[in-house]
Amino acid sequence: MLFLKNKRSFTFIELAIVSLLIFIISLGIYNVFSSGLKIWSKVLGSAKLEDVNIAFEKFTSDLRNVFLFKNIDFKGTKRSLEIPAKVNSKFGKTPGKVVYRYDENKRILFREEKDFSKLYTGSNGLKRILLDNVKDIEFKYYYYDKKKLEYVWEDETKEEIPLAVRLKIKIDNKDFYRFVNIPISNG
Repeated sequence: MLFLKNKRSFTFIELAIVSLLIFIISLGIYNVFSSGLKIWSKVLGSAKLEDVNIAFEKFTSDLRNVFLFKNIDFKGTKRSLEIPAKVNSKFGKTPGKVVYRYDENKRILFREEKDFSKLYTGSNGLKRILLDNVKDIEFKYYYYDKKKLEYVWEDETKEEIPLAVRLKIKIDNKDFYRFVNIPISNG
């Protein structure tokens, strides 16, 4: 048998120490990345909550600006709402229509506003995405039922303007609600 005396090799202890050092370093790197991902998800979560709050504030502002207008009806279903309201135009605040519509396929809540002139010329209004990644949305309308002598929530609007509107938005399995009293309601 031929013995090589000049060849240097690692002992079991040296291999165990190197393996332990690699494990400790990789565990530290994993913890840094894991903490960074947790912080990033919290930042994105709070940004989504801010987007929902901004959408609710816009919705509240629009409903507080509702007025009776002969040629623009207050129409609402579970997934959309059309209201006569004061909108921004090149002439300042003018009568117009604000439309909230939920697209189930794209999971987007749109807000469109048309001033009075655009309503009758058929031209497109200002359409914006109010919220995206919305799992579900629901509008409800609050009326006084004169037959039952009680207040009820309806899925669709009736002939008169409701006393209040409730908007429920579902994002990431969390439900967010906004109730808005309508000051002009004729109930």
